[in-house]
Amino acid sequence: MDKITRTSVVSLKQPSYKYSIDDINLTDPQVMARLVESLKYVFQIHHGIELPFVLGCSQCKNNEEALIVWITRTLKQTEWVGADDLFNYLIMKLKARLAQYHEGWM
Repeated sequence: MDKITRTSVVSLKQPSYKYSIDDINLTDPQVMARLVESLKYVFQIHHGIELPFVLGCSQCKNNEEALIVWITRTLKQTEWVGADDLFNYLIMKLKARLAQYHEGWM
């Protein structure tokens, strides 16, 4: 029987890659639609017209359009976010924005 050495064992672990926000095609309507739908689900946002006012997107006609504009603006103001952290980053930023809005009304 052959002796198994450390160099003869093949690693089955997948390589770990770091992606930047530039690796995500935010101009792809499907990518943006998934982000919008996911944020709507997490925050239980229904189809309506409340978010344009809250997010400062007065030109938008509904919540979906406001989220698209807000996501685009937010990510343009961000220096670097890893693709793996993108959704969590958007959740954190939207949560902070909504809290800021609600504090203004109290």
